[in-house]
Amino acid sequence: MNEKLDYDLRACLEHNVQKEFTADDIESVLAVREGERDGAEWVWVLKLKDKRFALLWGGCDYTGWDCQSSADSEIFKSAQLACKATRNAPEIQSVLLAQLKVGKTKTWQEKKDEEFKDYPRKGAE
Repeated sequence: MNEKLDYDLRACLEHNVQKEFTADDIESVLAVREGERDGAEWVWVLKLKDKRFALLWGGCDYTGWDCQSSADSEIFKSAQLACKATRNAPEIQSVLLAQLKVGKTKTWQEKKDEEFKDYPRKGAE
């Protein structure tokens, strides 16, 4: 499993297998619109190692990705085309396109990992 991906993306793909790619096929996450459990779906724009781009969206219930969750994806020739595929949700499209220009927004998990990077993890010695 690609450990450089944040928890939600890894868990989404672990519990919702996609036909076109796995977590190990992801080169980088270009943009993300964070979702919430029992709420808005997560949406990711991914650059794959084979130079294709994926739009992945998914959601889970309050118990997390391993209980009740779903995810779908589409493959595109460019990151811009992936973002524009969200045309039925213009607010999501604008968030994703903005990140392509200025850089990916850090997720809550990434911010917390950075904040606590100097603290030893439980069981780590």
